[in-house]
Amino acid sequence: MSIEITDLTREFVVQRKEERRWRRRRREVITAVDRMSFRIEPGAAVGYIGANGAGKSTTIKMLTGILVPTSGTVRTCGLEPVRQRRELAGHIGVVFGQRSQLWWDLPLRESFTILAAIHRLDPDRASKRIHELIEQLEMAHTLDTPVRQLSLGQRMRAEIAAALLHSPELLILDEPTIGLDVLSKQRLRDFLSYERIERGTTLLLTTHDMGDIERLCDRVLVVDHGRLVYDGTLTGLAATVQVRRMLVVDLAVPTPELTDLPGAQLIASEGGGIRQRLAFDPQLVTAAQLLTAVSARAEVRDLSIEEPDIEDVVRRIYRSQALEQKPNLTQPQDLPQQQARTQHPSPHSDASPPYLGEDTHVRAESLRDAGVPPDPAEARIDADNAAAQKEPGPDPAAGIDYRAVMPDSAAVQEDSGPGSGPGPDSGSGPDSGAGPGSGSRPGTGAAAAPGSRAP
Repeated sequence: MSIEITDLTREFVVQRKEERRWRRRRREVITAVDRMSFRIEPGAAVGYIGANGAGKSTTIKMLTGILVPTSGTVRTCGLEPVRQRRELAGHIGVVFGQRSQLWWDLPLRESFTILAAIHRLDPDRASKRIHELIEQLEMAHTLDTPVRQLSLGQRMRAEIAAALLHSPELLILDEPTIGLDVLSKQRLRDFLSYERIERGTTLLLTTHDMGDIERLCDRVLVVDHGRLVYDGTLTGLAATVQVRRMLVVDLAVPTPELTDLPGAQLIASEGGGIRQRLAFDPQLVTAAQLLTAVSARAEVRDLSIEEPDIEDVVRRIYRSQALEQKPNLTQPQDLPQQQARTQHPSPHSDASPPYLGEDTHVRAESLRDAGVPPDPAEARIDADNAAAQKEPGPDPAAGIDYRAVMPDSAAVQEDSGPGSGPGPDSGSGPDSGAGPGSGSRPGTGAAAAPGSRAP
């Protein structure tokens, strides 16, 4: 068995900053791969597809021993990837479209020589294999070129050659044709098909290019949010989302639109009704039955049947999975907070904008009602917000007249009038008493005593 995984799970712990809470972070567990199970037989070609963030690369990293699974079991080429990682490296080849295993400043020929030494290949065997790969991938003219000077298509062919240098049992390709032109893609596809047929190499292909899947793979695995949602053939994949086939008929004379045929739907009519496109579900009506119904209305000169586009099939799967995963506007975890706001409305709820500590105030009241001791940090925030909203005036509890230490605008204007500038008696000299801890404003030369107004 090339790949065998059972209930494979991988979780990541992230720290997220909570809104409106200072220096508070919330611990959140992200499940990248969720209890996934499948097997891949030797010599098979399997496409592993999914939207961005579905868990494809995480699965590959666990298959190759880069990541340790949170739970479940995984065996690659009969080995445990983490515990037998060094031995596993001789049985697999991996190509990441965004990573390189070649030496950036060395010519391609020397990179192959170093990789052959790393895999401890016999010199004669290594030389023969390198020559074979160079001929099949048409890389003879780039052997003496540093890797950094290769084009994207040339470098990707070199990456695949490097991954196949030691003739691995399993080849894992993660976005191998990203950014390649049509000709370069076709060359890679032809080579991978030849390598699989001649050497029996197992192929696991992860890509967003559905052309790679159609031409290379006979089995498809679709993953969404870390879970396997489909395992089967491309034909069965189209049937799961009920994608319809298209019958295109060319009629002998212009004909009224065929809108009432059983089991079919008119999609388009061209040339005054000479060419008409009819969509039908193969589960409800066959192409022969639909053609018979069309022939009863008009003479058919030519016809063709268009199969559903695989990209449209996958797009429908992604869309359906996204709708299933779409959260409700009212999350369950938000209900206690909404109830707390209803039961304990803030006295400043009509203010625009609301004052800073509204949520903290409501949360603290809810906790007190539940018998939970308040957080000291939140208590300080509540006190600061209450002081900021309070009208300045005498505080009987503290015995302090805030008007004495917080002069009103008239006092400020009075201090800024004529004669308030620096002078011999302005208190700006060395004996003005405005040093640290004097309790006076700079330039006044006097400390404000409790219960008295500053001059």
